[in-house]
Amino acid sequence: MKNLFYLAILSLLFTSCEKHDFYLEGQVRTLSPQEITNHSATLHGNLKITFEGKDTDLKIIERGFVLTSTGSQDRKIYDNVSVRGNFSRMVANLIPNTKYQVQAFVTMEYNYDYWSGYMGGYRSKQQTFYGSTIEFTTKNEPVDADL
Repeated sequence: MKNLFYLAILSLLFTSCEKHDFYLEGQVRTLSPQEITNHSATLHGNLKITFEGKDTDLKIIERGFVLTSTGSQDRKIYDNVSVRGNFSRMVANLIPNTKYQVQAFVTMEYNYDYWSGYMGGYRSKQQTFYGSTIEFTTKNEPVDADL
């Protein structure tokens, strides 16, 4: 009987029913690129976070842009600042008269408390949010040879 009691207690301790007390919503917007030239453009994005949690910690791991063109691999361009709001990055070495697609992204990590049976602790989770894809075309203007 005593062993049955201990077995019942152990099974309660290892029962896996997690409780999450948080809410996270990331809204990433890809804004129109500016200062487009033959070989460069400035990419713009915006991050708005709605985060409600108990005993949680939220941080931005990385943010930036995914840039691609027909026939090329995706190229990630990172922004060094990890705060909410507007962000931008100038990208160079683009090909003249080429159509590009750009998409802003943000990867966040948050810690949350959980309960599994009678035991609790903290877990960490990463989540990536993407903005819409915007197209732009680099210019094809003649370069002045005297410069």
